[in-house]
Amino acid sequence: MFKSVISKTLVIASLLVGGFLLKVSAAPIAEDVNLYNHYNLFYGLNHEELLFMLYHGYGFKTNHVLTASDIDLNLVSDYALLVNLTTNEVIYEKNAYQRTYPASLTKMMTVLVGIEHRPDGPITIDIDYNTLAEEGAAIAGFVNGESVSYDDLLYGTMLPSGADAALMIAKVVAGSEEGFVALMNEKAQELGMEDTHFTNVVGLHDDNHYSTPWDLAILEKVALKNDEFREIFSAKSYTTTSSSRLTFTSRMFDRMGDPVFDGGEVLGGKTGYTEEAALCLASYATDGKNEYALVTTHANGSPYTPQYHVLDALEGYDYFLN
Repeated sequence: MFKSVISKTLVIASLLVGGFLLKVSAAPIAEDVNLYNHYNLFYGLNHEELLFMLYHGYGFKTNHVLTASDIDLNLVSDYALLVNLTTNEVIYEKNAYQRTYPASLTKMMTVLVGIEHRPDGPITIDIDYNTLAEEGAAIAGFVNGESVSYDDLLYGTMLPSGADAALMIAKVVAGSEEGFVALMNEKAQELGMEDTHFTNVVGLHDDNHYSTPWDLAILEKVALKNDEFREIFSAKSYTTTSSSRLTFTSRMFDRMGDPVFDGGEVLGGKTGYTEEAALCLASYATDGKNEYALVTTHANGSPYTPQYHVLDALEGYDYFLN
């Protein structure tokens, strides 16, 4: 088995005897990433996929990609990317490489980094709720002074999109939101998310807080390999262990109703909205054989209009998986 100290160039050269030739669009893995761990995590003994990852990073194969001009699929979202997670292939893209505002899709990174830096012991809530109210941020509903578990914060960030939970994760892990954002940007660099930059843990609008559907799909793919993230991302509800016994429900599933469509089922996801970002959704689904991830952003609507991001997901999955 490969050691992490082996040169990436030597590993690639040793595998080229297989004659693999892949059309791709991706960034290479950073030199300091532990190749042994990532090899085991993603591809087992599949040397073709190992070669792809070493040379092209966490991106996707783009051999046969459909675009909006190729098919009769009218998504409201201005930006979209559908990938087959099982085969690591892009199926459909719509402006997927253009920068867009991710809104609360940001919290996928917040939760993933939070999981990777899990602290010990109980946590006491200490949040400036007045500022969050002024910013119009969604909250999980914790109360200052109450003791909560770290899981309460992770689920409170993902399911109700709680800014209070996200900020507490940042505070207990890094001491400040600024310190935690630095970890988020480091993780983005590690994953080759070249057109992504975070300025906050919540997804509040900032001109310098941006990503692309391509980058967000990379994030979702990697995050779903983490069992704890997958469980949180897929949860329909969660009841806290805190004294307030809050019950959170998934905003995506609340808006979706029945996640079953002809040909498959939506398994989990994260919604997002700001005025500038419009309606956004990162989700994943299965057809019983493969898993798929769909990222859509900037569906022109609001929480008070039809939920076009959710409708786009159901229409997209139904079109390609049926």
